[in-house]
Amino acid sequence: MYFYRLKKGLTLFSLLVFLCVSALASPPRSPAPVFVVSPQDFSKVNRCKKPVLLDVHASWCPLSQKMKSVFNEAAHKFKSIRFAKILIDNFEDTDATIAFIKKTYKVSIGWAPTLLFIKDGKVVATLQEGMDLKTLTNKLNQLLKSC
Repeated sequence: MYFYRLKKGLTLFSLLVFLCVSALASPPRSPAPVFVVSPQDFSKVNRCKKPVLLDVHASWCPLSQKMKSVFNEAAHKFKSIRFAKILIDNFEDTDATIAFIKKTYKVSIGWAPTLLFIKDGKVVATLQEGMDLKTLTNKLNQLLKSC
């Protein structure tokens, strides 16, 4: 009988600890405010009143996959920037999609991911390297100050 009370007491204690920890945990974040762009949607990017950070990425690229979480975190952090992404391998002709982006914005896209900082329909900066959230935050703050 003593063992049963002890076991029951531990179970109740465990449940109480779980409820307390759950109550203290932060609520789940809403999805990042990022919109997906197709070549037909580029006019929306160009007409946007806010600066736009366009992520040109590929699902097969490990660096693009790593940057996905950094990009989404930055989207939560910077409300003054509109975040958008284009997945180049979603299109039948990846080379044609990259050529379209190069022609539209007159930029060089060497690899994925490439981040284009667009203001008033023009590319202000091109970031073509993987980076952590701190580095991206610093670069975005610099770009916002210069615009």
